[in-house]
Amino acid sequence: NVVGYHSLIDLDKLIEYPEGSFGREYAEHMKRNNLQSISISPELKDVAQRNVFALRYAVTHDIFHVLLDFDTSYAGEIGVLAFAVAQNYSKSLKIGLWLAKILYPIVAPGQIKAIIANQRKGKELGRKTKFLLGYRFEEHWDESLIKVREDLGLTEIQLSQQYSNVG
Repeated sequence: NVVGYHSLIDLDKLIEYPEGSFGREYAEHMKRNNLQSISISPELKDVAQRNVFALRYAVTHDIFHVLLDFDTSYAGEIGVLAFAVAQNYSKSLKIGLWLAKILYPIVAPGQIKAIIANQRKGKELGRKTKFLLGYRFEEHWDESLIKVREDLGLTEIQLSQQYSNVG
């Protein structure tokens, strides 16, 4: 249960975790992309209670990038968005995906093939995987990324990475 759950994420602490750990992989992703984790201010606590899943998705969005192996390009963003829509997180995300399908190819024409492929991949992963928004990722930082993916039913990602690294 994630209602009222807003764990503070300390990227400086996570970057010290062992290589290959979920926490370290997440912290490296955040630092590499100059991103900050979201912290919930006392003023936002009431809003958070009314919009539990919207808030949880905002807090965990970059975690999804790491788990699903999507970068932060337009193609990567549409992959995460398609995953969230397939998991049925909210109607507003469906509208967002619809808009992204129209706008991203215009904004990033060089990524059209990747945008289409990632949208398909995100949708497929979202359908196959258990509901991730209710998972307390922050309690698994010390585990290997591989183990966390296995626990969540995302083993397909590891397999595709192994094959892409062979050639």
